[in-house]
Amino acid sequence: MGMLNLPESYHIDGYQKDKILSMIMIHDLGETLTGDIPKPQKIGHPEYDSSEDQVMRAFLLKGTYPGMTNLKQYYSLWDEWHQQETFNSRVAKDLDCLQAMYQFCVYYTDYPDNFPDEKIISWLGEYRDLRTEIGISLYERIIKSNPRFQKIFDKYSNI
Repeated sequence: MGMLNLPESYHIDGYQKDKILSMIMIHDLGETLTGDIPKPQKIGHPEYDSSEDQVMRAFLLKGTYPGMTNLKQYYSLWDEWHQQETFNSRVAKDLDCLQAMYQFCVYYTDYPDNFPDEKIISWLGEYRDLRTEIGISLYERIIKSNPRFQKIFDKYSNI
């Protein structure tokens, strides 16, 4: 999603598309070990984020493995992602949220009877967590304006 939809340049000083894409990949590496737990399931369970952080820090702090590059640069990317203090990290986080929302909309479109209203409302409300202009713009273009998903937003227009 990021590779195809992020702008090559942006008016915010320090914006780096390649760095954002690297952060997303590092974040997804952590999820290969802990599982990709949907955000609505994490509510009230801070141990999910803590577990992923512990796994990644342990993995990346081990240093250089035989035959592998130095992992310090990846640790820096993970730390930047986790701290959420830079514009690039917030864009990466927005992309992670958008990917999950997009996937939910695909599942809902294919299997609408499998989701109770409270789950649908929770998933659709995730857009409120987007923190950047880029994230909001991509939400509008890729999800909200997607003709395939229009029936979802027509049915739940109050969200």
